[in-house]
Amino acid sequence: MIYSLAFLPDGRLVSGGADKTVIVWDVKKGNPLRPVLELPPPAERGQVVYVFATPAGGIFSASRGWDLDVWEPRHSKPLFHRKGYVTPPGGPVFAIVSRGTTYYTRMTLSPDGKMLAGVDGNDVEVYDVSPYAMPAR
Repeated sequence: MIYSLAFLPDGRLVSGGADKTVIVWDVKKGNPLRPVLELPPPAERGQVVYVFATPAGGIFSASRGWDLDVWEPRHSKPLFHRKGYVTPPGGPVFAIVSRGTTYYTRMTLSPDGKMLAGVDGNDVEVYDVSPYAMPAR
């Protein structure tokens, strides 16, 4: 089952789903491109519930294991992994309204690919992910 979709700037489609993978698709042919991006162990990592494409062609994914991964579409392993949705080193968190929750029912990436926001009910947290919004290599 696919939970999330995003278009890369070059027109390819990215999906995240129940099988714990992030897949880049050739839209014209309807085929997945290789490599399939697989979440590495540990086993507590869950289904990929959000995928976001950065303007530079990178991919962010968020899993039910509350992990954030940064991908470059040509590599099958994440370039960066962060357990839980926490502040990147040196980056600020702007808590707009918070009751301390970390379970996000909705997430979005800013158009410039530098801020990630998550919401659960009335709680909204905005994270600076600009250190990881690198151009695709």
